[in-house]
Amino acid sequence: MTDLESEQIPSSTPTPTSAPETNVTLPISRRRLRVLALAAGVLSAIVVLSSIVYLRPPTNGTVRAIVGVLPYPAAVIGTDVITINEYLEERDALDAYFQTSAGETGTVPSEEEITQNIMETLVHKSAVNHLAEASGMTLDESRVDAFYEQAVGGADQEQFAAQLDSMFGWTVDEFRDRVVRPVVLAMQLGEQIEGDASLQDARRQKAQAAYDRLVAGDDFAVVAGDASADFSAAGGGDVGYVKMSEIPQEWTGTISQLETGSYSEVVEGIESFLIFRVTDRVEAGEDTEVKLSIISVQKVTLEEAVQEYLDSTRVWKLIGRT
Repeated sequence: MTDLESEQIPSSTPTPTSAPETNVTLPISRRRLRVLALAAGVLSAIVVLSSIVYLRPPTNGTVRAIVGVLPYPAAVIGTDVITINEYLEERDALDAYFQTSAGETGTVPSEEEITQNIMETLVHKSAVNHLAEASGMTLDESRVDAFYEQAVGGADQEQFAAQLDSMFGWTVDEFRDRVVRPVVLAMQLGEQIEGDASLQDARRQKAQAAYDRLVAGDDFAVVAGDASADFSAAGGGDVGYVKMSEIPQEWTGTISQLETGSYSEVVEGIESFLIFRVTDRVEAGEDTEVKLSIISVQKVTLEEAVQEYLDSTRVWKLIGRT
C-alpha cells in the first residue's frame, strides 16, 4: 500500500466529542468521616471542660484537675498568658497564710477580694516583666541575694525555711522565685525609669516652668500650690523648721548655700525635681535649723509606667473581673 492510499483510507476511530455535563456526588470517605467526628468530639469536650473551668470557682477540685493538665488562662495581657494554675499557686499560699494567722488577725478577706488581689498582683508582675524585657534589663542576682538576706534578717536558715513552709507552704527557692526576684526586678525597673532623661523630660520641664514663674515674680506659695505634688503644697510648700542633720544628703549641699529668702534652681532628686526656698535660719552648729519651703514635681514612677502599658494593651481577665 502506497502512502497515498494510506492517506485515503478513512480511520475507523470516531472523532471524540465533548462529554456531556453530569452532576456526580462523590461519597465522603470513611476516614474523613472519622476525622470529622473526632474533631466534633474534641470541640464538644473543650466546650464542656471550659464551662466547668470558668463557671465553677477556681479552687473547685474538678477545676484543679482540669487545669493541672490543660493550661487554661486566667488572664491574657497582650501576648502574655497567666494560667489558672499560676493563680492557684498564689491562692494556696494565701490560704495557708490565712489559716496560720487567722487567730492573730481574726479577719479573712472575702472570696472576691482574694481573687481580685491575686489577679492584680499577677497582672502587675506580667507588666513589669514585659517592660523589663522591652528595655533589655536583666535581673541582678547579687541584689536578689542581698534582698533575700535582708528578708531573713539574720534568722537561722533552717528556722526561716520552716517558717516559710508553715505559713505559705513554700520552699526557700519558691520564696526567692515568687517574691524576692519579682520585687528586685521591680526595684531595678523603677530606678531605670526614674533615671531615664527622655522619659522624665516632661516632668523636668514642668519643674522648670515653675522656676520660670518664680523668676518672673510669682509668689512661691502660689506656684507651690499650683505645681507641687508634695503634701506641703496646700500650705504653699512650707514644711516648717527642719534640722540640717535630718535633711537627705542629696539636698544638703543646695540648701546650705541658700541665703535666707532665696530659692534654688531646679534640683534633680532620686524621685522628684525640686525647688527649695529658705525663709529663716537658726544657726546652732550641727543642729542648725532652716525654715524650708519646697516645690516638688514627682518623676514618672514605675506604677505610672505599668499603668500606661496596661492602658495601651489588651488586658483580658477571665477570672477576677471587676
